[in-house]
Formats: sequence, C-alpha cells, structure tokens
Amino acid sequence: MVRGGIETTISMKSNGDIVTLFKPIDQVLSSNHSKLQLPLNITCRRGRRAALGLLEIVVESKEGSADWKLKLEDINITRQFKPTTSLNLEDKQLNIYKFAYDITSILNTPEFLGKEGVNLVIKHEGGSPFRVKSLLFDVILEDTDATTDYVHSTGLLVLDSGDECTIPTKLHAGYNATARLIAYSLRKASLEVATTGDHYSINLDQGLVEEHFFTVTNPINISIKTKQSPQGGPVIVSSLTIYRNEVKAPILEICGVYYTRRMGLNVVSLRICNKGDSSPDKLIITLLRKGAIMNTISEQSIALPPGGELVKEIELAPGVTGELMVRLVWLKIGKRWMRDHIINIE
Repeated sequence: MVRGGIETTISMKSNGDIVTLFKPIDQVLSSNHSKLQLPLNITCRRGRRAALGLLEIVVESKEGSADWKLKLEDINITRQFKPTTSLNLEDKQLNIYKFAYDITSILNTPEFLGKEGVNLVIKHEGGSPFRVKSLLFDVILEDTDATTDYVHSTGLLVLDSGDECTIPTKLHAGYNATARLIAYSLRKASLEVATTGDHYSINLDQGLVEEHFFTVTNPINISIKTKQSPQGGPVIVSSLTIYRNEVKAPILEICGVYYTRRMGLNVVSLRICNKGDSSPDKLIITLLRKGAIMNTISEQSIALPPGGELVKEIELAPGVTGELMVRLVWLKIGKRWMRDHIINIE
C-alpha cells in the first residue's frame, strides 16, 4: 500500500550552476552522543551569490519527540523539532521525519559569501534519541556563463512490495535532463524507474539511504515501482530531483613547453591557452612518469579569460628525463574537465 507522498516544492530556472552534496549518515544522537558536525563544501564559490540553498535531513525515531538544535556555523537554523513531513510505520514501530530548510538568505550574508565550505552542527538537546539518516545540500551559484533548470520534489513516500507511484516533474517533453533519486529500504529491495523511453533498475541495500543518478529524455512523468518480492521493502523515497544545466566551457590546452635548469633542478615552463568560452575557477597541473606523480601545483583562484594565456612553472628532481605526462584539471563551479599531454625531457 502506497503511503505518504512527495510533491514538487521548487521549480526554477536560473543563470547559474548547481553544486550538490549528499551524505548518508546513519548516526544516533542522544544524551550519550549529542553532537554531529558535518562539513558542507561549496565548490568554486569565489564569492558568487546563491540563487538557491536547500538543506534536507531525514531522521528516524522509535520513541516520542526530541529536542534538537541545527546551526550553520554560528547561525541557528532552528531549535524546534518540527518536521516538514512525517510518517509513522506502525508495523515497524518507527517514525520517519523529513526536515527541509531554505538557507539561501544565510548563504548570501557577508559572513558566508567568501566561504567555499560551511559547517553544519546537529545537536541533541533532550527527549528521545533519534537517528540522522541522511543529508542533502543543493546550491545553485549565480553565474552569467551558466543556466540551470531545477525541479525538486520532496517528502516521504513509502512503497511496499509491488507498489507503484507516478510523479509529475513539470518539465517539457524531449527535455534531456539528469534525474536524482534519494531513497532507502528497511530490507533489501529493487526499484524500477521509468519515463517514456527510459527505464532503469535500482537495487537498494538494507537501511542505508542512497543517491542514484540517471539520464531522462522525456521526464514529464516518472514512474517508480517496487519489484514484487515477499522479502523486499518497504522502500522510503525521500526526493526526486530533475535538473538540466549548461555551462560555457573553458577549454585549456598547452600551447608551448620550455625547459630550463635552475639550482640543479629541471624546470618545465608550460604556456597554457584558453580556447573556450569562459574562464576557469581553478587549475591543477600534475606531472606523471609511468603513472607515478612527480609534482603537482594547484591554482585555487585563476584569471585566464577566453583567448588568454599564462605560463606556469613546475619543478622536477635532477636526473628526471624521458617521456612525461602533463595532466591539466580545471574546474568551473560544479563542472570539471581534464586533458593529458605528453612531453619529452632530454
């Protein structure tokens, strides 16, 4: 029997790119172990404002209500144990709670704008123990070089063995997108996820909240069905997110290589050109020899506009000669690219 449900709570289009973080936790908080601290990374923020900051937490409890406190750094999110939605599984003697918070305004305060990561503190302050099952943190960072369509459906949907539920996604036909399903099962179970033209099978382990991604080409409606099994389920669906994002790509190439010796070391100078349509946020250069890393340099903030170039030097120990691989890795908001080049040192 289908119980509960999930509904679309966010449907938006923004100039920006999505950075998403999911953490399966499965940690009990009580008077004996009262505090949980979780780092939330915001990759390549570089002072960008957040168009969206979404925080969701799934909690289980076998007893009555609890007292807790949520803090983002030194800012209180809440001191009330008031879930957005809840379900009672009487046959399992289990309460499941979903907490959802819009923290966009907090992320855009001067205190947070310059940070590429924040700490979330969950603290038990009395009452019954509770188990923190999982955390979801979605951020859309504003940038004129990117666009993101984002539709998020959330709640608590319980599917017993053989149950099926269809979820409307509010997206147009023929819309290639990424789908993310967050769900878990109290026993091992299998799900079938289908849209028009797409079909996926997902196996869930017992008790662990899992994040699954798949590509959908026609996501007007998505059907989720548990496979018939006397041993399977129930399955708890926490959220279904459909998003499509495009980012103007920086395309980095090595346009020149020069060798010198300095203080007994080999110095490789790399002239790096940007032949793409936007600037990267970060650059990592690694020299490898037969798969072994010889040296790495990392530029955490880089200015390399389209059509621009820069020179980076990387040192090697004396006596290193022959064929080496130069690996360029660069990032822009939530995207990552990589390119390998072969060079020879005589």
